[in-house]
Amino acid sequence: MDKELIMNQKIVSGFNYTDNVRNLLLSVALRLFTQKGIAAVSLLEIAQDIGIAKADIYQYYQTKEALIDDILKCFISEYSRFLEKFSAPYPTHVTLESVLDRFFSIELPNSANMLIYLGMSLVNREQYTNALAKWCTRELLYGQTVLVFKTNFDTLIDRGIIPPSYTNLLSLHIMMWLISLNDLRLHEYFEEGIVDNTELLFYDMRHKISKLLSLGV
Repeated sequence: MDKELIMNQKIVSGFNYTDNVRNLLLSVALRLFTQKGIAAVSLLEIAQDIGIAKADIYQYYQTKEALIDDILKCFISEYSRFLEKFSAPYPTHVTLESVLDRFFSIELPNSANMLIYLGMSLVNREQYTNALAKWCTRELLYGQTVLVFKTNFDTLIDRGIIPPSYTNLLSLHIMMWLISLNDLRLHEYFEEGIVDNTELLFYDMRHKISKLLSLGV
């Protein structure tokens, strides 16, 4: 296997095995699975995309299912760390805007967070065909993340900063919207076309959420 080729390939941050060949394999597979769907991608295509023989993959994974499971386990670990920053305690003086700053300061997909963005899209897309993807969608995205959003909003209500609201329903809608926006951003990332006004949609959503919470929904 050409080590120079491996070094030139872009490895997704979050795959942290000591073996960079394995990290590269996971990275390329994740991009292809997210872009085309798991069923449409073979181990041969992954090998050809990297520039290696299919037999080289078997040094690490005997089946495509084993490769997928490893990708999703790495995503779970990375996403759990990602959630921690939204769960940190707030200072005594907190405002609605500071809470929204925490949620809406999420950066665009880049080399430092690509496992999270690609992983979110992959598990949402494959939740009906892969048991672990289904668990990730239900427990991480629509379970833990929605609960984190709700807890932050409930803190504001408890402190009398905003009026009572149906924070669970609103948090669920925010998560659904963020997943949709993520897919639009990845559409641009894969150079499948430019989505007009993606950032405008992002900030428009923030404005609407701020208004709803300020009034009580």
